Amino acid sequence: ELLRIRNLEYIQATRALGFKERHTILKHALPNALGPVLIAVAFGIANAVLIEAFLSFLGIGLPANMVTWGTMLNEARNAFDAWWIALFPGLAIFITVTLFNLIGEGLTHLRTSIKMRGSGLTNTPLQCPEVLRERWHHLPWSSYATPEMHRAGHRILR
Repeated sequence: ELLRIRNLEYIQATRALGFKERHTILKHALPNALGPVLIAVAFGIANAVLIEAFLSFLGIGLPANMVTWGTMLNEARNAFDAWWIALFPGLAIFITVTLFNLIGEGLTHLRTSIKMRGSGLTNTPLQCPEVLRERWHHLPWSSYATPEMHRAGHRILR
């Protein structure tokens, strides 16, 4: 994700404005990269729980002496009279997977609303083109820049 973000225009604009690499990474690249990573982690955990339970239910998951929700569901097939042996692990799997999917959906919705509300991936003030244009003209070296450099800077900021 950081490889994709480093080529975006607002990262190039921070370089053109002379910000240090550390500032650019910590204040702009990392906050914008964490959103997709957290979303993938939330959905990945839900998938891992489902896969583990499914494989343990079939008997090809973790060793038989380890207690997992899938092995508990497998044992419930033999003890049909004890309905609670199947109910509670099944509910635990359902609730866990649903919660992690809701967390992933919430993070996706939050990221989408921030994109729509702001002018970039986050609502940090540096990414607003007007602020960048204003800072561009107040840099000490901007008075020594050639008109071509000014045009190049404004092209980055658009």
